[in-house]
Amino acid sequence: MGKLAASPEHLPQVLAEFEAGRKLTGKQVTAIIGGEEEVQASDLPNAGGIAGLRANAQAKLKVGISEFARNIAEVMSHIETALARAMEGKRVLKGQLADKIERLARLARFQIENVTLLVELNPGNSAASQVIRFPQGSKWLQVSELLWTLGGRGSWPREELAPWLYAEVLPLLTWSIDSGKRPKEAEALNAEPNR
Repeated sequence: MGKLAASPEHLPQVLAEFEAGRKLTGKQVTAIIGGEEEVQASDLPNAGGIAGLRANAQAKLKVGISEFARNIAEVMSHIETALARAMEGKRVLKGQLADKIERLARLARFQIENVTLLVELNPGNSAASQVIRFPQGSKWLQVSELLWTLGGRGSWPREELAPWLYAEVLPLLTWSIDSGKRPKEAEALNAEPNR
């Protein structure tokens, strides 16, 4: 009880277990609170219980976020290189840029969904699951949709590619891997939702 009193944010979760008729041992309550011993990386595939589940989830989260950030940074680097041509008065070569970023953008979209979104049973097919999408109007939904768009050159604007990349794509990608705060200029440029 002392550990639970020191961690009141876990009280609803523990109470829900009791209300569901499950009697928890002190060890199980400690695991829910997070006071379990740290599981070594080599033990992760065989770590059981809440402690093992939490350790595996934390390991996945750590790797998934760093891979997402690395892929977004690489996409941004390719876009910035393409935009440097535009600053010299040349046009952005859509095909060359797409060859470099399409697969990375789709991979980053799957990574963000894998790390952040929950799944549910598909109502149309109980043998399949589906990802619960980000809420409508959220910045993360905009990022997810933008990454999907970047992953298919056919959905890119036919005209004015450089302004779209500069004014819409880069600010949103930057937001996704920086502190989460956006400069006022970028917010003004992206005040209208993308889709």
